[in-house]
Amino acid sequence: MNNKLTTNKDKIAGLFVYYNNSMDKVPGGVQICSREYFNTLTHSGFSLKTLKIENDRTITNRVKRKLGPEPYCHQFNAEKAIEDLRNSIDDSVEYIFLNQYVLRPLAKIIKENINQKVKIVLLSHGLASVDYLHEIRASRNLTGNNVSGKSASYLGKQLIEETNHSLYIDHVFCLTPIECEIEKWLGAKKTTHIPRIINELQLN
Repeated sequence: MNNKLTTNKDKIAGLFVYYNNSMDKVPGGVQICSREYFNTLTHSGFSLKTLKIENDRTITNRVKRKLGPEPYCHQFNAEKAIEDLRNSIDDSVEYIFLNQYVLRPLAKIIKENINQKVKIVLLSHGLASVDYLHEIRASRNLTGNNVSGKSASYLGKQLIEETNHSLYIDHVFCLTPIECEIEKWLGAKKTTHIPRIINELQLN
């Protein structure tokens, strides 16, 4: 994608930060949703440049994720992310849009290390804690086993991390009204429901 920022008096400069392959031109749900967010922002008057945050595939972090998983940890290289963000954020950028929940930790990194005044907006595809809760419920229904202490502890850690992230996020765009309410429960300052865009031709 083109990372050059073109501005004029009618446009608001923003940085669209996305994770790994979420903007690839493939028919996956994450990709479709990411492109919808990007197009909605562009049509709403934002002039966006983009920044890709790579998945950290180093052996060290892959082992950490496997053996001692922690919520929102070791998905990307924080030091490289800071360097890339510094190179992408100039005085013209007023808003930073973080696409997907995996990038929630970047809000604190940006506010504490790069720019305290820039507005940070999370483009939510859903919460990790909600996804994990569904996994726990499905597993319990299939096996009939009680929820393990390990699973309950991990879910609790996810909720705590998400609450901590909310301190640094100025606004959250959500796909459903119920997600707006969950984000508010977790401490979100402001939330907005962005309905899905239907571009297909209507049936006769």
